Amino acid sequence: MIYILQNPISILTTTNNGCLSNCSGVINASTTGGSPPYTYSLTNSSCTTIPCSNLCNGLYNFSTKDAFGCNSFNIFSIANAVNILSSSISFTNVSCATCTNGALKVSASGGNSPYTYTWSPTGGNSVIASGLAVGCYTVKVQDAKGCFVNSNYCISSPNGIEATGLTLNDVFIYPNPAKTFVNIEFNGAPFDYTVFNNLGQIILFGKQVINKATINLNQFAKGIYFVEVESGNNKIHKKVVLE
Repeated sequence: MIYILQNPISILTTTNNGCLSNCSGVINASTTGGSPPYTYSLTNSSCTTIPCSNLCNGLYNFSTKDAFGCNSFNIFSIANAVNILSSSISFTNVSCATCTNGALKVSASGGNSPYTYTWSPTGGNSVIASGLAVGCYTVKVQDAKGCFVNSNYCISSPNGIEATGLTLNDVFIYPNPAKTFVNIEFNGAPFDYTVFNNLGQIILFGKQVINKATINLNQFAKGIYFVEVESGNNKIHKKVVLE
């Protein structure tokens, strides 16, 4: 009598790497058919028992062998996780130009909880950053897989102007309201400028400008923007309306 031996069949499940880790992938297998016990081997890895862990990004050949030496092969890949994390910020502006009663709250969704929060240049490590002065703030939200997203917002005062070191007599920002462009003039040391939209996102910036910068706003929608001018340790923030 002739017996035809069946090859073993392995069904694989994979776990991809996190956003920041390139070698945390995992492969597991459920094997049927053939004649146990089964042995396993994996290309580019010393793993011989399942699950196989600490796998880097790449393409792998997974081999299953039964007690009679019958083989089956599977090909699979390990990749980085797709970052589907998102965040948004709600705000409370300060009640006066020199007040420190502004607050920002971040809401995160997607990705893999729990989330961690890091505010800069100040604000702590919780969902809400309070006791804030006029200025622009960034929060980094990171999930359990190492995926992260940054969100920005600029706290403003009732008149839309705040200066630290610099004064309004030092810096000229015009025309305001603007239609297609805005000029920044500062007749002192070289200065940097940053333009934020009303969500606190950086849309333009310039470094080490001498005397005057002309910013083209044609590509942006009508609305409220914030211009930050910095020279040395001195800063001024000004609200600009684009009509």
